[in-house]
Formats: sequence, structure tokens, C-alpha cells
Amino acid sequence: MIAIASSNRIKLRKLILCSLSPYFKEDLKYLKKSWKPYVGKRRLKDLENIEFNKLYKKANGAILLVGNRESKERKRRVFDAHRKIKGSKLIEVKGARHNISQKEYLDSLKEIISKL
Repeated sequence: MIAIASSNRIKLRKLILCSLSPYFKEDLKYLKKSWKPYVGKRRLKDLENIEFNKLYKKANGAILLVGNRESKERKRRVFDAHRKIKGSKLIEVKGARHNISQKEYLDSLKEIISKL
């Protein structure tokens, strides 16, 4: 969330978004009820003010990563972002969950960074 929000204020050479959060305003209606207590009422209220549709416009050419073993909520957010962000590239990391420290994720990131 921070990276995409910052892309509107900072000139970036390249933006890599890993496992985008499914907690933007547009996503809250899909949030599992079992996740809500962990997020908390006040944080959910704050998240209602963070709209993906207002943040993505300057993220042109972003590289989006998502693990193929992630939740459908996270995948929904990444696939939607890929459709909306001009010139974006979507990479599905095989065997990865929502854990950037996982070997599969790190290997994919190293490969991407080495090509920049």
C-alpha cells in the first residue's frame, strides 16, 4: 500500500509490487469475516479511506508479483491492478504464498532486479 501510494508523489524508475494488500476500500466488501477481528474496527474504518482507484494512476509499467498459493482476495487485488495499471507486467510466483521471505519469492525478485 505504501509503495503504490508513494508512486503518486515520488518519481520512480521502476515500481515492483509484491502481493498487493487486499485491504483497499474496493476490497473490503470481499474481506473474509474471520479476518476482520485481526484487522480491527478502527483500522477497517481507516482503510475505507484508501482507494486503489485513486492511487494506481502513476504506477505505469509496474511489475506485479503474486504467489500462486495466495488467497483469492489477494489474487483478486493483484489481477485487478494488472488490468488497470498501464503497461504493467504480472508475474505469478509458483509455490509462493503471501510471504516475501519465501525462497520462491526471493528468487523471482532477484531475477527481476537483475534485469532492470
